[in-house]
Amino acid sequence: MLDATGLSFLIPSFNPPKAEFCKLLKSLESFQSIIDFEVVVLDDSTDGFSLDSLLEEMDPLFSKTKVIYRKCERISLAEKRLRLLREVHYKYFTFLDCDDEIFPTDFK
Repeated sequence: MLDATGLSFLIPSFNPPKAEFCKLLKSLESFQSIIDFEVVVLDDSTDGFSLDSLLEEMDPLFSKTKVIYRKCERISLAEKRLRLLREVHYKYFTFLDCDDEIFPTDFK
């Protein structure tokens, strides 16, 4: 049974620009005081920087939030989304791209 009290942010990733990915994660920080949520990232071969290390660096931003990081082989976007859905713990979810920014007012 999925928990109906929170929100899952699902992020399929492939070679995201580091600065944009950081901006996305920082934009999610504002949700912590409003709702329980989780961030689920599925990465298929990010080059240039370590996405899991970046998530660890940003961990202090998400003291009350579950961050799930999975690495996989290169697959299609559709397959990534299906795999991300298997990780969801909340009834409500949204997919985000690595270059998105999202704010609580986007859900009113």
